[in-house]
Amino acid sequence: MKDNQLFIGKVIALILVIISIFYAIYQVKDLRNNSTISVARIYDISHTKSISRNALYEYYYNGEKFKGVKRLKNEKEENVLKKFFEVKFSKENPRNSEINLAVEIIDTYTIKKANLNLK
Repeated sequence: MKDNQLFIGKVIALILVIISIFYAIYQVKDLRNNSTISVARIYDISHTKSISRNALYEYYYNGEKFKGVKRLKNEKEENVLKKFFEVKFSKENPRNSEINLAVEIIDTYTIKKANLNLK
C-alpha cells in the first residue's frame, strides 16, 4: 500500500513539473508574440524567509492596474525602490509581464503618460 502511495505521489509531482514547464514556455511565447512596452513603478521590496528579495511593481494598461514580481539578484534596494523602469507585457494577457531593471525611466512626461504617480 505504501509503495502504491509513493508511486502516485511521484506521478503527481512529475505531472506538476511538466505543467510548470509548459506554462513557462507559453508565457515566453506570449510575450514574444503579443508584447508591448510601458513604464512600471517598483513600489515595494519583499523579503522572503530565505535570503531572496523581490521587487514588487505596478503598471497600467487600458486604465487597469496590474502588478508583477521580479526577483532581485545583485541590485541594491535603494537603486530600484520607488523608481520607474521599462516593462514588457502581453496585450492578450497583461498579467504576463517582465520588468527590465536595466532601463530606468526618468522622463516625467513618459511616466505621467503611463498613468503612474511620480511619488
